[in-house]
Amino acid sequence: MFNDGFAFERIKFVQYYAPTKTFYAVINRFASKLGVYVIKMKEDDPLNFKYLMSWGQALEISDVQIDIYRNEDRDRDEMVFCHKSMNINTVNVFMLDLSKEKCPILTRHESF
Repeated sequence: MFNDGFAFERIKFVQYYAPTKTFYAVINRFASKLGVYVIKMKEDDPLNFKYLMSWGQALEISDVQIDIYRNEDRDRDEMVFCHKSMNINTVNVFMLDLSKEKCPILTRHESF
């Protein structure tokens, strides 16, 4: 099971990206701390996972979606990640550059 051996709770979405043999997951609670956590783990080394985003907000999230695609014009893989924040009813959309080690946020949008 995906959660065995980890302190992940409330796994909201898991996406596998075949070209890089990588899993991406969105977790709403990690080590009993509520927030938005996006992690990356290689298929052959899942214990060596990396945070792409660690946003310690005290809100539940829902309607999570991840889409990963290859931007040929910029020669990079990009992730579009979105979620709805419960209780305040905002939708957050992030675009991340997966080709860089720290996976910077390229753009962010929040709306009601």
